[in-house]
Amino acid sequence: MKTEPQAPAIVLEKIRAAREVLICTHMEPDGDCIASSMALASALTRTGKEVHQFNPGPFDRGEIQRFQSHFLPSVPSHLRRHTAGRLVVVLDCALPERIGSLADEIMGLPAVVIDHHPVETPMGDAAWVVPEAPAAAWLVQLVIEALDVHLSAEEARLLMFGLCTDTGYFRHLNETHAPVFTGVSRIVAAGASPREAHAAMYGNRTMESRKLIATLLQRMQSHFGGRFLITWELEEDTRTVGKSNRDSETFYQLAFAVREVEALALIREESPGRCTGSLRSRDSIDVSPVARKYGGGGHKNASGFLAELDYKDLVANLLHDFGVLFGS
Repeated sequence: MKTEPQAPAIVLEKIRAAREVLICTHMEPDGDCIASSMALASALTRTGKEVHQFNPGPFDRGEIQRFQSHFLPSVPSHLRRHTAGRLVVVLDCALPERIGSLADEIMGLPAVVIDHHPVETPMGDAAWVVPEAPAAAWLVQLVIEALDVHLSAEEARLLMFGLCTDTGYFRHLNETHAPVFTGVSRIVAAGASPREAHAAMYGNRTMESRKLIATLLQRMQSHFGGRFLITWELEEDTRTVGKSNRDSETFYQLAFAVREVEALALIREESPGRCTGSLRSRDSIDVSPVARKYGGGGHKNASGFLAELDYKDLVANLLHDFGVLFGS
């Protein structure tokens, strides 16, 4: 990626022409989708548009719970009708199943998608999907700038938080991402603080959250000559510490500090026989096919899924999957 990508003219035209915008973001929201929505909503509101934000939740992540009051879990019936000037903007996902019940509620409304997850056929009437982009927040920044809207300090802070969330505070970026840092310089100039973003991501954690990380590390298993790590969080762990005390990013950072590790899996037992899986990898290891096998998806180095499996069976399955991946 040598230069900043440019949003398609049709996407910009539809946003400019809209008088009322419904922003929808994906289930199990993270800092990127929430901050992207908040920043875009703020910028569009300042241009005179009426903006509504929707997310089906749950807002389990501690770092985004402060934003929950800005989002409705469903679209009210009076906003589901096709009306001149009404537009849906779907952020940080491009498939209807990722926005849950919102997909049925916005059916028939004009919609555009802004996303950085690779998909073959995005939903909506127009889409801007850039798999090389490290975060939706960066694409939203480029859209706001393309609309000739000057970023406010609060919008800049939101975009910094979203970008830092999906890049692991920039540690997932490499020498190909110079245009991203060019954009970062502009949001810093507009009022964003890297120090503040880091504190929002990693600070103000409870003792319970540290103990949960200790539990995950204690259970962690090493396989295939140390190239693959796997661990799990049981339902009873979640009941004890609460979902808001999960701190995946800190866990990933500690796990990838282990010598030789190239990929890892974090399994969470959401209920008996039902688990979520988060897959992470370094460099050339592509974990997305494994996630797709279980109905999920994502990026080459960061993917996830929801599986109707007992956690022990899922551990066994993933060991087989990654054994194939590593040729073991």
